Amino acid sequence: MRFICLFLASLLALVTVTASAQPLSTGPRKEQGKPVRLTPVPLNASPAEIQKLLDRHRNVYFRPGTYNIGTLHIKDWQRGLIWGAGRLTTTLKGNIIISGSRQVTIGNFSIINNSIGEGNAVIDVVGNKEGKVTLLNALVTGKDGIAIRLKAPGKTIVQGCNPKSSDIGISIEHPKAIAHVFGGNIQYNRVHIQQVQGHLDARAFGMQVNKGDADIILQSPSPVGYHLIEGIRSEGNNGAKTQEKLLHVPLTKAAVNVVLRANTLGSMLQYADYNANGTLILLENVNYPGKGDNSSVGIVTGSRGAAKVLSYGNKYGLSYDEAPGPFVISSTTTVQSMGDLWMLPNKTDYKKPFNEPITKSAMQKAGKAVPSKVSFLVTADSAAVQLPVFSLYEAATLPRIANLSELMLNVKDFGAIPNDGIDDREAIQKALDAALMGGRTSEPIYFPAGKYDFSEPLFLDHLAGGGFWGEGADKSVLVSTTGKGVVVSDGAGYSTFVDMGFENKPGAETKTTDFDWINAQSADKTRKKTGAALQANMFYRCRFENGRIGMAVGAHKMGDGFMIVDCVFRNNKTEKGEGAAYASENFNVLTNPLVHSFFDDVDCAVSNQKGSFNFYGNRLTNIHTAALKFYTVVGNSFAIVNNEMDASPVPFITTGHSSAKAHLLIERVSMKAAATKAKASKYTLGGSVMFLHSSFPNRTISNGGGIGDNSLILYKTAAADAQATGRAHGYLMKMPRKGKKE
Repeated sequence: MRFICLFLASLLALVTVTASAQPLSTGPRKEQGKPVRLTPVPLNASPAEIQKLLDRHRNVYFRPGTYNIGTLHIKDWQRGLIWGAGRLTTTLKGNIIISGSRQVTIGNFSIINNSIGEGNAVIDVVGNKEGKVTLLNALVTGKDGIAIRLKAPGKTIVQGCNPKSSDIGISIEHPKAIAHVFGGNIQYNRVHIQQVQGHLDARAFGMQVNKGDADIILQSPSPVGYHLIEGIRSEGNNGAKTQEKLLHVPLTKAAVNVVLRANTLGSMLQYADYNANGTLILLENVNYPGKGDNSSVGIVTGSRGAAKVLSYGNKYGLSYDEAPGPFVISSTTTVQSMGDLWMLPNKTDYKKPFNEPITKSAMQKAGKAVPSKVSFLVTADSAAVQLPVFSLYEAATLPRIANLSELMLNVKDFGAIPNDGIDDREAIQKALDAALMGGRTSEPIYFPAGKYDFSEPLFLDHLAGGGFWGEGADKSVLVSTTGKGVVVSDGAGYSTFVDMGFENKPGAETKTTDFDWINAQSADKTRKKTGAALQANMFYRCRFENGRIGMAVGAHKMGDGFMIVDCVFRNNKTEKGEGAAYASENFNVLTNPLVHSFFDDVDCAVSNQKGSFNFYGNRLTNIHTAALKFYTVVGNSFAIVNNEMDASPVPFITTGHSSAKAHLLIERVSMKAAATKAKASKYTLGGSVMFLHSSFPNRTISNGGGIGDNSLILYKTAAADAQATGRAHGYLMKMPRKGKKE
């Protein structure tokens, strides 16, 4: 057993790292925009009539149904909202060209063009004028073409979208184009994301069934620094090709700088094939071998000029294969490795290690040749560790719509009367039945302000599209009067829930909302197995109050692609301290980002029993047991960025004790000083934890455990002290000590 524990005789004052490393605001954003009145588009309108309507009103609504839009042009708009009734619910057939426009938001629909040719795009942002466009909750399909192309200067946010079944999912093709891809899911494309020119910032989504050799191809340098790929779970091409990889950078003399952070490879091993002359940084990524994957190779470089790879806290493949090792590099490439791990042959004996740090001696013992330009760093080499300050994410808020009652089904029309003390469950269940279109997709439902009582949870039976819209999280509220919970589901997909409150009975220890995929969930089950799976649901400005768990996802099956944005979780707890605001309950509940939400008076903010999540811009107060709990059967990587917690005397991170490969990237996280010295984190799994630009005054950061080796990496992070004990390995770089009074 090793013990690394660094104490100073006197605590040093915390110094500011750099101004550019300061966090954004946390919690729900106050500025959500003014409500916009939308003009409905007639279902039988011709493309010319639709274009005329757009040009006149700029704020339009496509009701449920299918529209032939031809080619719509959004040109030189200074503001506008083009909105649908939901993915799957509203389908547009044609394409949209956007040029010279700012403050334009489009989405909440499916747009399909299966006749578009190679090199053309379904949604095309073009021109020479700088624009600002937001694409929200859009499912975009282009078959032989490009789903979304950015071929103009300016910023585009692609949030909660599903570019799929195209040659290329997203293509960035202007030197001043800035793409922020956040949340959603990308599937069934030859290339999921291609950058020809411009900048890519990609975070917190899933990718499946890539039909080429790489999910993401980056061809040129970013105009703003490093391309950033973070918090992504990729299934590659599902084992169809043995050389599948997350990233490909083709051969170029240019300095294409890229950072891969907290990404997870499922059934694939290779992170990158890098052939540029810049810097490739890998931080806290994890890979899982598929059935035929027997390789230690994670990085391949073919760079002909000076190239550098910084690999810190990553999990690589097998130490006992016939491959040459994790780093297959050109003669001009240098590698710094620190805290990286690989797997040992042991799979069942808990008295022996399952993994180990990758070092020169470990590689030689495994029969691997160690390239001369690969170095393995320890704490004493801290001066050699220099990481750039990476840019923060950008997340859009959801538009407010002023005339919802004119656009959507109204629960009052089905007998649901708020504030009358009478059970509304049957009436609202009737509204859900009426919302079903053609036995498959659903219309959205509007809840006027007031409290709606439920003696039994509302049942979502493979809800597809549509969703619930209210007047505000404290205004349109669904209330369980019995403590049995508010919502249960057997599947729900591509649905949007906005400005709604979900409130359990005070003191109840049930799940307030239970999003699951199990046919025995309710006696109201009528759809058998038709309709949507559990995936791609969006929650904006909602409140989840009381109950053991505020939102539970996927206890029995998958539940990926959720986004929870600007929401409030409150009073989710039990007498034994076993509650949670949000619970990830299955292996296939993956990547779901919780963004700018507020967690108050809860046992923990996130209980991650299985699966994964990402955590951005959240504010936490009155936490009872720990902010984020990771259990023993948990793998994947997690991006935990820009979060703030009060002085609650509990850890920000706790884990179970196992060899599970959970890799945590914790950046720009701050906690207020506890009254007495407390834990900041307690990690005893078999992966790695990295803290960047964070602050934990009067708190201790610790890694330990005796089953799996793990790594603790601190970089420009302040805490009272840090410990690595048992099978933990500490790499403590540039760590100011900070006590209670500092």
